[in-house]
Amino acid sequence: MDGETRDADSGFPVGGDVVERSSSAGAVSRKGPWLYGQMYVTAGPKWESPYHIHRRQRNNPSASLVGAHCGLLVDAILAGDRQKAQGLVFAGVSLDGADDEGNTVLHLAINQGFGGLCRLLVTHKVDLNAANAQSVTGMHMAALRGETVVLRRLLESRAHMDVQNSSGDTPLSLCAMQGHLDSLKVLLKARAQVDLASDQQSLDALVESCQKPKEQQSAVVEQRPRGASGTSPLLRALQSNAQHELVTELLQARADANAADQRLNQPLHIACHYGSIIITRKLLAQRADPECLNDQLRTPLHFAAGCGAQRIVKMLVEHQARVNVPDRNRVLPIQLAADPVTEQQLRSLGAHDASVPASVRVVSPPLSPSVRPGGDKLPSRGDKLSSRSPSRTRLKS
Repeated sequence: MDGETRDADSGFPVGGDVVERSSSAGAVSRKGPWLYGQMYVTAGPKWESPYHIHRRQRNNPSASLVGAHCGLLVDAILAGDRQKAQGLVFAGVSLDGADDEGNTVLHLAINQGFGGLCRLLVTHKVDLNAANAQSVTGMHMAALRGETVVLRRLLESRAHMDVQNSSGDTPLSLCAMQGHLDSLKVLLKARAQVDLASDQQSLDALVESCQKPKEQQSAVVEQRPRGASGTSPLLRALQSNAQHELVTELLQARADANAADQRLNQPLHIACHYGSIIITRKLLAQRADPECLNDQLRTPLHFAAGCGAQRIVKMLVEHQARVNVPDRNRVLPIQLAADPVTEQQLRSLGAHDASVPASVRVVSPPLSPSVRPGGDKLPSRGDKLSSRSPSRTRLKS
């Protein structure tokens, strides 16, 4: 340790690091386990033990470590040093630090997968509802990562579980989108809200416009409110092509089977696009509308025909779906049939033959679960945390 500048009073090195004092006489080591009673943390010009820091703060509450140490904890978590971060929390370092994107120490600890540090932060009264620049809270991060234990601890500490981020997603919708079944069950058991405010008024206006001229239909579509889209947990689960057990949990919790996203796609549109027979059957059992329309006036039958799902086509017709409903471009489901077998099936069900330009023969999907806004990807453990919400980008229908 030659060459280090030591404090004249304490004899310990002067600097911005945290060092460990070993049991040997006066030796200073930067290695070994992090022991609470043997750590010395800089507090201004001198080095003090946690005991002296606690006593000084008790005698003078205005003297805190906010200015000197709020960045140390953030740096330790970002560096992946769990033991150092825990030692700093025990030493009384301020928990109000944040990185450049507004992510608090709780956000960063959850992102790194430090479950023990998260419990320690909750015990030391960290702000559970603090949000970053994208209105993402610790609950959002735990749901996004599928950290069921941390999520349960936050719920026990009364963290808000129905708060929405800047994209309108709640922790429940993020669990549904990522397919975290265990975390979703925890939130549902805590009575998280399964239905958010949807675009129902705009949907009703669009349905009423079906018999109007095409110009008026377009006006109705363009004038609909542009709020947060796709925030329904059921829609998020279906957009991610989630396992049917997760969808079943949401439907058993009385999720709205006729919820609509910003493009007015409903659960049946998405289930038919993926050709999911089980989910389509469950949605129809929950009284989903078999003739629901999106902003292109396409029904679930358009998407079922487009993916060649003959069993779904039969299922929809059995639930009184009409086979000759045109979309905004006057395209019928039979004109979008993926194969001759589906086309023959629709013709046997009463579909009319009609010509359609080749440019509109392929039905575009109502969503693309592999694409994210701006090309974002989910942060992996150890990566710098991105505050963007992992909401899905929907392609034009």
